[in-house]
Amino acid sequence: MRVPIPFFDKLLHAGEYAVLGFLCARAVFGTARQHHRQHIVLLVALFCFLYGCTDEYHQLFVAGRAASLADALADGIGGTLGALLYRS
Repeated sequence: MRVPIPFFDKLLHAGEYAVLGFLCARAVFGTARQHHRQHIVLLVALFCFLYGCTDEYHQLFVAGRAASLADALADGIGGTLGALLYRS
């Protein structure tokens, strides 16, 4: 079923990865030393983007699916927002 909202799938990607980013930031903030905390959001954003890239790559091998750089970017943005949400 297709939703007639433009870029709705990108919002879903960002929402899913915002949860991932939030949980990753929560896990890392609990174990990081104080002077490393400023880099955590960047590291979580990078992790979420790279994980999104591997997920898109995996879709190349699934029948009926295609890889999309836009989806990977939405994943990275969502992960960043989730990490920022936890940090605030």
